[in-house]
Amino acid sequence: LFVEEWINSTSFEQYYHECSPNQCDYTYEERFSVSYIITTIAGIIGGLSVALKILVPICVTSIRRIFHYCYSNNDQTNEEENNQQTYFTSIIQIRNKLQQMNFYRQVQINNDILPIKQQRSATRFYIILFVISFGIILIFLNLDTQITLVTISSPSLSTFEGLDKKYSSTLTCSCSNIAISYSSFISISVSTYHQICSTDFVSLNFIT
Repeated sequence: LFVEEWINSTSFEQYYHECSPNQCDYTYEERFSVSYIITTIAGIIGGLSVALKILVPICVTSIRRIFHYCYSNNDQTNEEENNQQTYFTSIIQIRNKLQQMNFYRQVQINNDILPIKQQRSATRFYIILFVISFGIILIFLNLDTQITLVTISSPSLSTFEGLDKKYSSTLTCSCSNIAISYSSFISISVSTYHQICSTDFVSLNFIT
């Protein structure tokens, strides 16, 4: 064709106008909302608290019956060592409050009231299980995400460009027109012809 340089002009605005998508869909991941987390945790804590208060005394009673001899010896030794190794009054007070904490006063197992020591052991066991369970639930809710699908009907060009910048990896827009003519958004013109085109070799006199 003896063309040295083409000028290609493509208009995305014209293409988008011809495409005229009916809708655009995109998805994004987000963490659970604060209200959802609080509601879920509150519900789980309620059920967990009831379950642990029922199961912990039974478990503690069974464990203490199996290891009664070892526990009785260790408790006496630990109390003496703790009293000798504690130096600060505040630490002593905190320790005593924790040791005396009791959530299971007058709890009956098989018509027998749990002894005070077993009640306090059950309380500590309950607190440990509760903290561990609460931590696991909190980590799960914090790490877990949900995928949200958003659909926008007949988006404008500016809306599409904004979505393309933020959600380019998941954004999909289907054209309402299946076939689009290239001439509607592409124009091609010749900028420079080959030098031979300006010589007599392409003149009518030479050709004829």
